[in-house]
Amino acid sequence: MARLLAKTAPERDALIKEFDRFDAQRAEQIGLAPKRFMESIAMFYAQRRALASERSSSRSQKLHALTSEVLQPPKLFRGTVSSLKALAPTCRLYLMTAGDKRVQRRKVRQTGLSIFFQKVWVVPEKNATVLRGLLEAEQLRPEECWMVGNSLRSDIMPALANGLRVLHLNRGGWQYDTLDIGVMSPPLYRKVRNLGAVARIILRQGPSPALVLQNQTASYENVGH
Repeated sequence: MARLLAKTAPERDALIKEFDRFDAQRAEQIGLAPKRFMESIAMFYAQRRALASERSSSRSQKLHALTSEVLQPPKLFRGTVSSLKALAPTCRLYLMTAGDKRVQRRKVRQTGLSIFFQKVWVVPEKNATVLRGLLEAEQLRPEECWMVGNSLRSDIMPALANGLRVLHLNRGGWQYDTLDIGVMSPPLYRKVRNLGAVARIILRQGPSPALVLQNQTASYENVGH
């Protein structure tokens, strides 16, 4: 979309940040779903084109192609399969993701990762209350479990609020997920660079009852939030 609306790299970077704020505001209002993300692209694009007073059918076709990316198969991060293979014998693995249930389950099937997980939790929203309910349903003790995720808002803070140990795998992200939490330190919180580091840390600790992974950073890229 940025390539359609801006000519220079600085203009495109500014436009991406502006869209990120726009989409984050809509997510606060109506929640997370692929439909929201595609609607945000269309609305933002229409607003910008209206300001420029230009209309082009070819650009509209390109816009449709951009929104279709949301439905494309997800891409695995490097080291995902080998790390999950190493972890699976030592603890129960759970995958947690938010959004449209049908779309998210299809993405998990496409990756071939479902064989590693005890369960895939698809929830409308990730927060401390939802996480607590899932842990209780599986009879998991929070202090014996790990959370791996990227989003401070949706992954890290809900886990810390429930007493889980957290591995913060920061791959960058979406403005909606950013949060200022100050300086965090072990033993409950650690930053890691990749899923391989996650596996090494947990395997050094010995067998663990459960590890909850968040889809976007722990296993595969989730286009469209």
